[in-house]
Amino acid sequence: MKIINKTKWNTANLRAIVKVIADEYLEPNQRKRLTVTFVPSRKWVSGFANLGNVRSQTQKLRSTIRMPNRFTNEHPDQRQFLSDDRRAKEGASPLRASIAMVIAHELSHNAGRAGERSMRGNRSKLGWASVHRGDWDWAESMPLEPAPPKLSRRVTDDEKIARIEASIARWETKAKRADTYLKKLRKQRRYYDRKSNRPSTE
Repeated sequence: MKIINKTKWNTANLRAIVKVIADEYLEPNQRKRLTVTFVPSRKWVSGFANLGNVRSQTQKLRSTIRMPNRFTNEHPDQRQFLSDDRRAKEGASPLRASIAMVIAHELSHNAGRAGERSMRGNRSKLGWASVHRGDWDWAESMPLEPAPPKLSRRVTDDEKIARIEASIARWETKAKRADTYLKKLRKQRRYYDRKSNRPSTE
């Protein structure tokens, strides 16, 4: 299973959620062929996936999950989402539960399940109603933290000089190869000039 994370969330946190769901919805061989890509979304969690062929042992399985880079009014922080009236409020969904449901929905497609209407039905565990019903509350206890900031480091003059020296060495090697090849080509041209009794161009 491969995770590609283009969001600002911690990759290990996202991988942990995917693993729990993949263990339930996919066979071991399917998990080996799975790639889940997380990309930023402005507000909502959504996704898409290719439909897996249950008979295939080699088909690549891919799911893409769109999710916001921060908690929003549509997906408030778990600590702010405690009362039943908030849970029933239209458009307000806990972020972790929404992520878990969408991942399960898309992995179900990877496993070979079609029928979008039945998957989104009110009684289904793979539709938005299940988030508000509390079927995915277990995911709200999963860690979801921003990725640690990448520390920028000042490049020293010595490092810059070392890079320049390495570039000089590479280009000198290329120049030597080019010179050798040009000599070979000029020799071939002189041969054909003599063969056709044409005056040499050199």
